[in-house]
Formats: sequence, structure tokens, C-alpha cells
Amino acid sequence: MNIKKNKIANILNSELALLVFWVLVLTTLNLNSVALNEINTANYKVNLETFFILINYLGYFVPFFLIFIITYNFYIIKKKNIFSLLYILFGIWQLIVFIIIEQKISNYDNFRLIFNLIIVAIIFNIATTQKYINFYRKSLILIISFISIISSYFVFKLFYEYFSEDTMLYLYSSSTLEAETRTIHQANPRITGISRMLLILFYFIFFTKTQFKKNKLKQIICIILLFFFSFTIYGMQSRGSILGLGIIILIYLFLVKEKIKKKIITIFMIFILPLITWEAITFYKINKFNDSKLTNSNSNRIINKPIVGEVNDVSSGRTIIWKRAFQIIIDKKVIFGFGPQADRKYLIEESIKYDKSKYFWQNNSSNAFIYAYLCGGVVGLLLFFSIYFLIIKELYQSIIIKKIFVKSEAHIRFACATLCYLIIRSLFENSFALFSIDYALCCLCYFILKNNKLKNTSAN
Repeated sequence: MNIKKNKIANILNSELALLVFWVLVLTTLNLNSVALNEINTANYKVNLETFFILINYLGYFVPFFLIFIITYNFYIIKKKNIFSLLYILFGIWQLIVFIIIEQKISNYDNFRLIFNLIIVAIIFNIATTQKYINFYRKSLILIISFISIISSYFVFKLFYEYFSEDTMLYLYSSSTLEAETRTIHQANPRITGISRMLLILFYFIFFTKTQFKKNKLKQIICIILLFFFSFTIYGMQSRGSILGLGIIILIYLFLVKEKIKKKIITIFMIFILPLITWEAITFYKINKFNDSKLTNSNSNRIINKPIVGEVNDVSSGRTIIWKRAFQIIIDKKVIFGFGPQADRKYLIEESIKYDKSKYFWQNNSSNAFIYAYLCGGVVGLLLFFSIYFLIIKELYQSIIIKKIFVKSEAHIRFACATLCYLIIRSLFENSFALFSIDYALCCLCYFILKNNKLKNTSAN
């Protein structure tokens, strides 16, 4: 009997099984309990719509299925990684608090969110323990492919709308990704989410380009792609993603060894020229059509603060959101937290007091530490601080102490740059404090650096 159990455990802990689990978790990123309701209204005819409804319904239960398999696998392995353990405890604590406060299991979305968070943490822990050398590269290729498919679809739709609507100056005002719109019965990502995906692809190609020094054709293809991504990111007007471009410029200037002349040309080609090109098109559109047709939503969000409603407190109003979050913490005397996605519930309640029309934009704390405290209280905040410290420590050792960034392969450089961006992004978004693309990338990039360091240590 024990032999059979060991065989099953070995199969489930194999590199292939872990990669399958990784893909399955990624495909559930945008699912929620709506999938359960839609299966009840499906007409059950053999068509594409019914197929997607069924796939979403089955996908909703993937985390509930995987959590049993993965936790057993985690239990039987001897080595437990501290980073994974902290995230597991961070998730479990939120569930404990949630169950105690709610006194019933009603919101399955919260359980899925935490289960996925735990599953990803365990996947990378097992891969490290089993010493699967190529696992992290394969995982990186899979998530890059996943991001590429999603972003390609929506970018195509955005540009179709952009070139069809003569008065549309920037992609941010697109109706393609309006709030509450759906694709294949899943909620559409926001424009900021798509721009972040393009930024990640930009990072990946930027560092991959350095491997093609002897292949000019591949280098030209990479430069064209980088120009297009930079051009599109600027057009999307997401300040978080434009900040990400600024971070990669600094990394390129100070950490990448190249001649200064080449750096200046590269920065102009893939950072400055795309911006000039977009503004040239904008100038043409403004001069072609009457100014009366161009609304405030079409203006440059980098220069002009957007106004939604009577008061500008949506996209630029993070300070207002943070004040409200602190007020909730004080008024409700938060010590232990409220459980997963507590910010959505309580900030919506708070926002409705001021303006019911804006609750959709003011339903998250827009800061990873505030989110950690609202969800997990003092314990959750301490655990998240510990995770934050481990990431910064790993970056410091990789970039400053061991100078791995300067002499390493593209995927190591990508991991360093992405973690730097996510660390900064977590100051104005929930980021890797909850299960999301940010979280998946954070765990992957951390373990890429950790695995590389362990590999170098064992080689020495």
C-alpha cells in the first residue's frame, strides 16, 4: 500500500504535474462565482457559448480540487521554504478570520482566492525541493505565453476601436474594456491590467534581446516589438505601467554593460520615439476634427488629471481611498482583520456614503500593506512584512552583493527587474498581497533568483 502511495506521490510531484497545476491555476485568474450562476441559465445547446459556460463552471472548482492534492504533497516533502510558508500562513490566517467573523461558509470566491495563493506557493516549494532545474524557465515561458494570448486579443480590439473612432485620442477611454464588460463569459481585465501585461512582455523581450547579439534579424524583430509595446503602453495612459518603463530605463542605464552611445540610441528608439509617434497621431486627429467632439476623457492623463463626475477622486484619488481605509481600521477597531478581499466589502460601503456611482473604482485599498492589514490584521501585516523583507533581501543579494544581474542570463535579469517593479507597484496597488498576475509573477521571479543562487552555491 505504501509503495502505491509513493508512486502516486511521485507522479503528482513530477515536473510535468507541477507545470500542469501551474497552468490550471493561471486559467482560473479571472473566474468568479458568476460561473456558477451562468451554468443554471445555459440553454445546453451544442454551441460555442455553452462550451465556454461549461469550461468556466468546471474551472471554478479547479482550486478546490488541487488544494487537496497539493497540500498532501507539501506535507510529505521534508524541506519547507520560508517564503512559501509565510504565504501559506498569510492565506490560512485570512480564512480563519473570515470563518470566525462570517460564522458560515458562504463566499466561495474568497476560498478560491486563498486556495490559489497557497497552491502556487506550494508548487514552487516542491519544485525547489525536487531540484527541477528547468522548471522555472518552463514556468516563465508558460506565463509569458498566457499573458501574450490575453493581451494580443484585447490589444487588437483596442486598436480596432482606436482607428475606427476618429475622436478617440488615447486607449484609456476605450469602450472595449468598460467596467463590467465580459469576454467568453469572464470579466474583462481593466486597461491598467492589459498595460501591465504588455509591460511584462516588454521586460521579457528587452532582456531576451541581449541573447541575440550575433543575430541581427532577431534583434530587429525584438526592437520592433519593444517599440510597439512602448507605443501601446503610452497610448493606454496607465501611469503605473509608464512608471514601469521608467524603472527599466534606470536598470538599463546603471546595471547593463553597454556603450553609452548604444544606450542613448536604444532609449530613443524604444522609449522616446514611440511617445513622439503617438502624440504626432494625436496632433493629427485634433487638427482634423472639431475640438467640440473631444471630451475630457480623451485628454492626456499623464499631463492632465482625469475627472470622473464632479470630484476627481477615482484614478488619482488614492490618498482619499487610503484615508477611508484608515478610518475603517479606526472605527471598526481592526486587530485581527476581516478575511480575504475585506477592502472590497468595507471600502464599497464607505464609498457609497459619498457617491454611489464611484464604488466600482474605489473598491480596493490600492496598497499591499493596507490590504494585508484589512484582511489579516496585525498578524497578516507582520507576515506580509516578512515576505516583503525576503524579496528585498533576495534582490539586494542578487544585484548588489553577488552582482548576478550583470553576468546572468536573460530570465535572471527579467526576474530582478520584474521584482523591482512589483515592489514599487505594491505601494499604490494591492499587487502580490493577493492572488493575481502580480502574485504569480512575484513567486516565480523570487524562486528563479533563489534557485539560481542555490545552483551557484552547489556548483562552488
